[in-house]
Amino acid sequence: MCPGADLLGAGVPRDESPTPTIVRSYPTVAYVITEPCIGTKDHACVDVCPVECFYEGPDQLFINPDECIDCDACRPECPVDAIFPDTDVPSEWEKYIQKAVDVFKKGDLKVAITREKWEKEKGVAGTAANSYYQNYKK
Repeated sequence: MCPGADLLGAGVPRDESPTPTIVRSYPTVAYVITEPCIGTKDHACVDVCPVECFYEGPDQLFINPDECIDCDACRPECPVDAIFPDTDVPSEWEKYIQKAVDVFKKGDLKVAITREKWEKEKGVAGTAANSYYQNYKK
């Protein structure tokens, strides 16, 4: 056996090496959906998400920080440029970071449906999509 084969890096014994943990805890969020989503809720971002981490809020979509894998697929799909890494949120929308933290602490959100289903439901009275757009008609 090679000298030092039982060591990792700078003299750290293998059995004492730290185990990496990739679980987020609040108030950390990876991506934040901000004000431009309100009144839009396009759902294009939902369709490209490989892990289905988008959730329906009463006025906007939210990204679950414990499910998001930071792939960045959603950002270019957002037609209103509402999605930002938590470190790049414009100062006027920084309150949406805390809003996202608070909404997931409550834990009463439903997984977002696909854009196709959302678009179909817009015209069906009594659905969440129809009610949403009745509230945000311009």
